[in-house]
Amino acid sequence: MVKEMRCPLCGYENPPSAKICRSCGTALSDEGVAAPMWLPPGTKLRQGAYSVGRVLGQGGFGITYKGSHTLLRRLIAIKEFCPFGCIRRGTSLFPSTELSVEDFKNMKQRFIFEARTLARISHPSVPKAYDVFEENNTAYFVMEYLEGESLADILKRRQRLDEEEAIRYIIQVGEVLETVHSSGIIHRDIKPENIIVCKDGRARLIDFGAAREFSRRLTQPHSIIFTYGYAAPEQLSSIGRLGPFTDIYALSATLYQLLTGECPPSAPDRQMGIPLPDVRQLNPSVSQRVAEAIRIGMELDPAKRPQTATEFIKMLIGPSISPAEMVIPQQAKPSPQQLPTSLRNLINRLPEMWQLMREKNMFTELLLVTPLERGIKRTYTSHFAKGKRYLIMGACDEEVLLGLTISLYSPDEKLFARSKPNTSKPILQVKTKKEGNYRLEFEHGEMRGDKGFFSAIVGRRAENRKEMEIRNLGEGVFEKLFTLIENNIAQGYEIYHAEIDILNANSTRTLSVDLEEGYEYLIMAWGDELNIADLDMVVNLSDGREIIDKGLDNNPKAKFHINERGNALIKAIPAKFHTGKEDGYYVLYIGRKNC
Repeated sequence: MVKEMRCPLCGYENPPSAKICRSCGTALSDEGVAAPMWLPPGTKLRQGAYSVGRVLGQGGFGITYKGSHTLLRRLIAIKEFCPFGCIRRGTSLFPSTELSVEDFKNMKQRFIFEARTLARISHPSVPKAYDVFEENNTAYFVMEYLEGESLADILKRRQRLDEEEAIRYIIQVGEVLETVHSSGIIHRDIKPENIIVCKDGRARLIDFGAAREFSRRLTQPHSIIFTYGYAAPEQLSSIGRLGPFTDIYALSATLYQLLTGECPPSAPDRQMGIPLPDVRQLNPSVSQRVAEAIRIGMELDPAKRPQTATEFIKMLIGPSISPAEMVIPQQAKPSPQQLPTSLRNLINRLPEMWQLMREKNMFTELLLVTPLERGIKRTYTSHFAKGKRYLIMGACDEEVLLGLTISLYSPDEKLFARSKPNTSKPILQVKTKKEGNYRLEFEHGEMRGDKGFFSAIVGRRAENRKEMEIRNLGEGVFEKLFTLIENNIAQGYEIYHAEIDILNANSTRTLSVDLEEGYEYLIMAWGDELNIADLDMVVNLSDGREIIDKGLDNNPKAKFHINERGNALIKAIPAKFHTGKEDGYYVLYIGRKNC
């Protein structure tokens, strides 16, 4: 009889030939003992800049070490990408036969995205991201070291917390979430293990490995990542609509456990009829107000939950009210005062146009969303390849702007093609004769006011595998465009121009924009995370000012006031592509508001 390989960490009986424990992912040696997966203390990284110390924790995708910055002589935390199903040889990591090379690469890019997500969030209760790099056939990111104890560890010692202390921690995390959500990100894994109470008594939110961007307007496919008991029901489907309300469910479930000492039943169990015990049945000292807030925060229907962290905090700290008064309205949507009806109508049509491009085997090279004023023509320049088939589609908001004409001029400024004039959905289908910069001209037709909105998409037929991959990538940046428009309108900025465009390793996207005096302008760019590793931006203003953002976060931005009419020359520069990648999408948003 052949002896099975018993895992020394979890006790699972593996087949004799197993190199990886099929239960917990621990690497196994031929002698049936756990092979070392942790870097030995003293290991140097980044050419000696960082030194690895003891292990702080290990999850399904990585190992976190306490470390030090050898030059600055300060403590840091170093997170190493190390998913279950990996083998370490020396200091290098390799996927085993149970984890494909392609899956390993995709998961590593997701890990790097976590670091970039942290870098985008500026809040004292989120650990600062200092560095991200690839080494040892894996990836690392360096962040602020937090000295403290997780709420999960506190519960192990104390079983449960009193209401005042628990509410204090939850409000602090809720304030973090308000900042995170305003950046278009949801955490997706809020639980006691991911909340650290530091020595100053403040709660910090950690582990953004499951975080993703969301669109308030779309139901979108996403990876299924969750922890039973804390995950909202919409997280358990790959096509569920996610939003801030998803994190509110987890935050409510966390508060439930802090006050009762028990993890609430999972969403699937509750959907099968298992009731959620009232908090006051398990802990009679909890106030009715807080118990009711938790119940509403854990509603299975997302529309019945608080739609923002601020709403949830108000329910926790507000005056005692009856359940009838605490009914949450249907899911909050931008009001017409925030999002102009004409623009909302246009945005609602964009998914159909985007999908039509994909159905016609086209990959989007350029997408525009921009206002159009009476008596003004809009012109844009786009590089077209020789002998390629292009599809150009336009759309009017159909409330103010009712008709649009698209004209295409060749590199020698001769009219190459023109759409049917004054239609709400103009279309051009062309095959180019020469390569060069073609000029697109958009002229309004019938209007019911002085300022409307239009969109245009330029697509090229996908002819090879690389172009097919670019075509399939588009949805993520498309959703990002929506998020930037909606979030900044909520901040008081009207949209001045927004676009999606393609960058390659040898190109820089340059856009010249006329600026009017008396406005504060906000320019934001975003490079897709799967192809573009680092996107920089340089803005040159006609008054001589130059604004440069070459940060780590792949999300450069510029904000400035204009006192005299002028223009801005905006350059989006792909500073770095991921290994093996040469093309990628980027999003550019320009907004303005009165000073």
